[in-house]
Amino acid sequence: MKNIKTLALISTTALILTGCVGMSAGNNTVNSKGHLVGDRLDWPNTEDSYVKGGVYPDLDQLEMLERGMGKDEIYHLIQRPHFRALFGSNEWNYLFKFRNGNRVRTCQFKILFDSDSKAQSFYWKPKNCYIKSKPKPIVLPVATPAKEELPKSMVLIGDAVFDFNLGGINNLNKEGRVKLDKLAYKVLSYKNNIKLKVTGYTDYKGNEDYNMKLSEQRAKSVKAYLVSRGVKPSNIITDWKGESQQIKTNCSSSLSKDKLLQCLKPNRRVVVEFIK
Repeated sequence: MKNIKTLALISTTALILTGCVGMSAGNNTVNSKGHLVGDRLDWPNTEDSYVKGGVYPDLDQLEMLERGMGKDEIYHLIQRPHFRALFGSNEWNYLFKFRNGNRVRTCQFKILFDSDSKAQSFYWKPKNCYIKSKPKPIVLPVATPAKEELPKSMVLIGDAVFDFNLGGINNLNKEGRVKLDKLAYKVLSYKNNIKLKVTGYTDYKGNEDYNMKLSEQRAKSVKAYLVSRGVKPSNIITDWKGESQQIKTNCSSSLSKDKLLQCLKPNRRVVVEFIK
């Protein structure tokens, strides 16, 4: 009997290591492609959620979830899972609330990941709890214009894209959305075959760790917005440099706060590089 148990343990471990079976927070078995094995979908008990009673999600960010997104991108949009998830887990679970008039509905949301930790399957309980609206696509003219010659890079000054000192996708201002819509249009005119590298930067004001996180947030928000406009998530890579690469360095520290911030403005930027 002991040998049988040992053999079973070794077999299970081998399956996990080879990616045939994914580790899950529940009792579900997830294959290497991020799909449920079998017909029964297991859900955690709502009482076990870290957020008792659930939370109201940001609907704009929830709308941006797409297959192929990594865990970092999903964390950036809807935060950490609301239920216990083992390291390397192929399943994340959430408990959300939605308001409809005076009524509040609580729903569970599940994401299954493939062996590369990319989201592949999404489930709701109840099934019709949340229906993703279809984003308004960027419509190309029937007669597609001649392709513009793409520059090597495009610099988006941070203050002209995001509200000051903010970097979330909800902090994109009107001017920023217009600029990113035009950028998405260019990429789509190339039949979505252009790869982009999005890098965030800040000025040197403030805490170095904070600036690094802000530059990361801005780069990921630009990517998430472009994805919502139809650009393939797999065609965009993100990077962030914080305050490490200042391009305007001759601003006098004797300037008033407002004038110093204005002088340092070119350093607060997001750079988009086009990789054909």
